[in-house]
Amino acid sequence: MASQQQKKDGLLELLPRDKLSKRQKELHRALLNGYTPTYRFLREPTRLDEFDWENYRYHAIWRENETFICVIYGPYWGPEIRGRNVFFQLDNVGKVNLNCVIYGTNDAAIAETMSFFWSLKHPEHAQAALRISACIHLPDFEAKCKFDFACLQADQLIQILEANPRRQLQFEPGTWTPEQAVILASRSFPMHLIMAGDIQWDDYSKDDGGYLIETIANRQSSFGSLSLDLSRGNNTFIDRAFTEELIKLDLLEKLTLGILNEELGLLPFSAKAKALNYTITHSAMQPNDFDSLDIAMKRIHLSISSFRQDDDAGVLFVAFFLRIAQLGHFEHLGISLKERGMMNDTESVVQALIHAINNNPRLTHLALGDLGVLFSQGPHSDAIFHSFEKHEALRVINLEPYIPNILDGMTEDEYGHFCKPYYAALERLLSRNRNLVVLDSTDEKISNGTTIEKLYALNHFYSGSEKLIQESDEVRHLLVGRVLTERAFANFQYLGLLLSIYTDLLFEMVDGTS
Repeated sequence: MASQQQKKDGLLELLPRDKLSKRQKELHRALLNGYTPTYRFLREPTRLDEFDWENYRYHAIWRENETFICVIYGPYWGPEIRGRNVFFQLDNVGKVNLNCVIYGTNDAAIAETMSFFWSLKHPEHAQAALRISACIHLPDFEAKCKFDFACLQADQLIQILEANPRRQLQFEPGTWTPEQAVILASRSFPMHLIMAGDIQWDDYSKDDGGYLIETIANRQSSFGSLSLDLSRGNNTFIDRAFTEELIKLDLLEKLTLGILNEELGLLPFSAKAKALNYTITHSAMQPNDFDSLDIAMKRIHLSISSFRQDDDAGVLFVAFFLRIAQLGHFEHLGISLKERGMMNDTESVVQALIHAINNNPRLTHLALGDLGVLFSQGPHSDAIFHSFEKHEALRVINLEPYIPNILDGMTEDEYGHFCKPYYAALERLLSRNRNLVVLDSTDEKISNGTTIEKLYALNHFYSGSEKLIQESDEVRHLLVGRVLTERAFANFQYLGLLLSIYTDLLFEMVDGTS
């Protein structure tokens, strides 16, 4: 077990309360209520995975600039502190997510500690992220607690960004300066930037889209992905001028937009970004609005948000799918229903969806993550799955796993009985289209844990074997022979699948041995 005085990673040393200096005790009491175990660095780390996070759980790290870094391993738990602070999350630091707060008495010291801690190398992970949130405060102490992000110096922000260029950055901190906006938009590497909440640019004065948009437009290479989810804030700069400049940007790999003012509702469909993820309110569109929409991007995910229980989102889905079918150039298609929306005529929605699938031959990814209502009735589910079976390009489908309406008191056997038709349809689909992987909203495979799991393994074998077709004849002979002897020979199902692909090679092998 790790020593109480020094953790086993050799980074931190515990500071006993009776050994704290007068100033440390004063700050510890004022900022941390005097309860949190506090350490100091024995050496300065360079990477986040140098820490033995599982042994720290909830602790504070004292720095000589009179700031504390508080780290919570797992969900945030702690008092709302009255000291000046910045709350942030670090996602996928190895196997853990960290909730953290930096406390201090002045903004310059907090900014210096932010620059240090946020510049530590984040372990490589596809979902690595730094999420900067609002400060933690008691309502009566908001002004005292709120860190001014304008105090983060240019060199500090650059250091933070360039230390982890592949990490997603999300922030909702309040006021940022034009200089900081330019830095965010002008890195030499693609960014993954999310702006959420109430964002305001200090001294914002441009009418043509602002410093951020102007700098992105002048780049020579792809910006990466930009997400603006500002519906929870009072953001005066998300106006028509800003939106019109935003959709002109052709250097965005992906543009994500939350709910805009209703008069701007149709503009994002004209975006030049390679992919669009857009949330729109039910009241912002009419079905005939889709008739003439020129949707140029090949990847689109539309979420319809309804705030009234009597809103029939189904009519919008039908109009959207019919337009998608007319255009026919999509590679990634997603649809979501948020809030209280409903669908009165699911039959029409299903038929329009099938039409959209069939008329987009290059469609590789279909996301229907929260439209479980389309699969709650057998005929609908069978019809949609049948369209999946026949599609040659489709590779990934996101669905909502079937969950019966009656769950309370249901035994495992009863649950399995209710789910059996759904899993039977899924198994049939995967048997008929071996190129497919069916995932839930968290990108985990949907499976019954038994027969479907074995089917995924068989299909993975099939996909790998089919790729051998691209090799030269000599290499194909060697690789197919190896697969036969090492993997397929002892499994009749694998053997039959492999030989159904390479019947020509089978005859050649037989001739060569005769």
